[in-house]
Amino acid sequence: FRFLLFFFICLLYGHQTHLRLTGIGSHMDLHLSGFDSPLQVIGFEQTVLAMVIAIQIGVYQFARHGVVFGVDGHFSNHPPYMRVIMHDSSDTIPNVTLLAHRKVMEGKCQQLVGVPVGFVERHRDTLARELAKELDERGGLSRWKLATQVDLQPGERTSVKSHSDTNLYRVRMEGWLDVGHRTAAYRKGDRDLVLRLHAGVMLSTRDEVFALLDLHPEKPDWCWQLGYGRNLSSKGRAELRYDLVERSWLIAASQQLARRWLLRYEYRWGDHMGEAALRYKLHDFLALEYVCDKDDSWLRVIGYF
Repeated sequence: FRFLLFFFICLLYGHQTHLRLTGIGSHMDLHLSGFDSPLQVIGFEQTVLAMVIAIQIGVYQFARHGVVFGVDGHFSNHPPYMRVIMHDSSDTIPNVTLLAHRKVMEGKCQQLVGVPVGFVERHRDTLARELAKELDERGGLSRWKLATQVDLQPGERTSVKSHSDTNLYRVRMEGWLDVGHRTAAYRKGDRDLVLRLHAGVMLSTRDEVFALLDLHPEKPDWCWQLGYGRNLSSKGRAELRYDLVERSWLIAASQQLARRWLLRYEYRWGDHMGEAALRYKLHDFLALEYVCDKDDSWLRVIGYF
């Protein structure tokens, strides 16, 4: 009789355990709707002499739909997958600085591996804030006092775009190559290649004082300029510069016509020469410019570093 009573209690306990597992599964379905989380009683062993009951519970989680399998082209060959394409840019600090800290962003994006696309979609804003915080505070860029905006677009080809800017500094590195000069002054070929460093401090949201260093590797030669710039609007800017080598003043103005198109003008009092240009930005690292003055016109290829 005792044995039968003990056996009945074991069956009743197993039935109650199954009901509890069913309740847990419903709870996980509610809070992790992107996952399947069935809880199964794999084994039920009973030892009468030792009066020991061993219940083995298996918990499995797998995605119901597409999941993240890689970052920036490194992904699994087991479909379905979600490829993460990363893109970093800035208008106020050198692009090479962001590239040097790309591993920071890659490390955070690696945490998305194995996560369902639907889950990333629902928590997109939270994930974007975490990625931005990683770059601004713990990415080695805190000295720039950056404010990063992350655009996260989940999908089969998930896009993670970050744009980092600072309100304190303006540091840019660029170089250009002039092609198609017709005048004798430029046909010598010692001024066709220029590397420029722009380093400035913002006095306010619109006003900046800065220094320009131009290097001419072909000659070689260099020149310094000190300047003051003011943002006239969100798309317009004016500058007054002084060339310390030529000992002359320059004025410059630019206007953003569209997202990729820029119109600029520069006048140099030293040689009484004006220069106008229309620029088309191919992407964050390359632009083409058509330049003309009173004697010549040419094509300029610009690289942003």
